[in-house]
Parts: sequence; C-alpha cells; structure tokens
Amino acid sequence: MNSIIKTVLAGLLIAAASCTGKEDGNDNPLRIYARGNDGNKTTGQIINTSSGAHRVNLKAAFVCAATREVASDETVRLAVDNNLVAEYNARYGIDYLAAPEGSYEFSHNATATIKSGNFHSEDTITLTITQPENFKVGTYLLPIRLHPATCQPSSNFGVIYVILHSSFSYFHGADKVAGTLVDPDGQGWLISGNGNGMGNILGNINSYWYITELPATAVINFNLPKTMKGLRFVSYTSSYAIGELSLAHSNDGATWNSLGTETLLPPVKYSYYVQQHVEFYLPVTARYLKLTIEKSRGAGVLFNLFSIITE
Repeated sequence: MNSIIKTVLAGLLIAAASCTGKEDGNDNPLRIYARGNDGNKTTGQIINTSSGAHRVNLKAAFVCAATREVASDETVRLAVDNNLVAEYNARYGIDYLAAPEGSYEFSHNATATIKSGNFHSEDTITLTITQPENFKVGTYLLPIRLHPATCQPSSNFGVIYVILHSSFSYFHGADKVAGTLVDPDGQGWLISGNGNGMGNILGNINSYWYITELPATAVINFNLPKTMKGLRFVSYTSSYAIGELSLAHSNDGATWNSLGTETLLPPVKYSYYVQQHVEFYLPVTARYLKLTIEKSRGAGVLFNLFSIITE
C-alpha cells in the first residue's frame, strides 16, 4: 500500500515539476500560450455576395507553445468561449457579435501536444469557417481559449481573439470584364458632387478629375436605367489609380442601396492611362450610380474616364 501511495505521489510531483520553474530568470510557473497574426489577435474577412458565393479571407493557424521545455507531454485543447465576447466589448467599448454555433471548426480535434523536452507542438491547429452564409453584416469575435491538461495558460496569450469583419458585396475587382464597353461621350450622362474637375471623367480620356482629399464621391445620372455587368476606370498612371471603392445605386437619386466596398486590383499595365475594372456578381440595373473613392494606390487619384460594361 505504501508503495502505491509513493508511486502516485511521485507521478504528481513529476506533473507539478513540468509546470513550475524559472522563466526568464524569475521564479514563475511555466506557461502555455499561442499567438495570433498580431499578438493575441487574428483578423479576417467574410464577404457574402449577391450570386450566393462566399469569400473568406482568414489565416488562423495556431501552434501551442511553452515558455520553456516541458518535462512531460502536455496536451492543449482549444475552444471558442463566447462568454468572453461581452467582457471584450465592455473593455474596449465596442459591440462585436458572437460567432454562430456550428459555423466553424478546428483541425486535429482542436488539440495539440507539446512533446516532452520541446517548447512547442508539432501540430498546427487551424480554424476554418465552414458556414460563412451564417455570418450577417457586422463584426464577429471568436475568443479562443487555451486549455492545457496540467499547466497554466499564459495571462497574456492564453486567449487568442479572432476578429471577423463580415460584409455583403455585389461586385469585386477584376482584370477585365467581358461585354460591350459604353463610353460616356455623347451619352448625355450627368455627374454631381463636390470634386474639382469631376465632370472630366465623362468627357474624353485627355482630361481628368484630380482627387487629393479622400474619400471623394461622385453621382452618375444615366437619365434612364442601365443594366451593367461591370465598370471600367481609366487613371493617368498606376501610382494615381483607385485603391478602394464603394458603390451604391438608386432609381430616384434619393434612396440608395449599397453595393459594397472593395479593393480594386492593381492596374495590369504600369504606364499611362491604366485601366481597372469592377465586375458585378449579377447584373445591376440602376439610373443613378454613386462612386465613392475611399483610398488611392498612391498620393491621390488622377481619374481620367468612367465607362460602363453591358451585355
């Protein structure tokens, strides 16, 4: 009986020894941690589209690590703890949403092992969004808590916060859009806004709208509803091309429906009069189109010509 007690005590002492000891010269217990792409955070994006397709831009892969070598195998389990969402919101004065249950999954059964004598796990646990359509427009928070089997989690990196910005979009940046290019010259289109030289983008390619203060907004009145597959933008040079663009459409010029915000692709040709394109996931019909240039690819935008692309 005494030998059994001694064996159990010895096992407990080994487990305790694996999670205590000096850390960076201080008598602190060994800690288990993981890191995001930015400290204890990882940011991603979900874009649901008018065609029913979904785009997920998220790199969330976690290696579990220890502040020093572990004396015995240490298993670490990861789990989303939605109870931390309200705490996070209160701390930072924001209003993030909890992720819908069943809309994500972890690889390796959300478990990794730090082998005896090692600092980190061999396996990488990856978070995947499996049901992006369950995410409505808004910002979601997935607090991922580390659950080591015997050791204590780090106070700073024992929880990784994955922040997901979810949006809905009717368009995306494209290299080219198939269809009929309709230039504004002679169409009788009207433009309004407060940009200096704005009307030049409905003229010829040799004139331009020079934008130095962003965001800058222009409203195109086609006079009659137009059905568009895409848009083309011509800028003077690649360094003065459009970076990020927001679109909205209207039938009366008063009530607007957002089409989304997207980053346009860099111009294919890095020279003068470079072209950028927008492709709608499904054709959009509108009499009025609002363009808001949010960001430039350089110090400003020299916008030469706006055109639409039809069937």
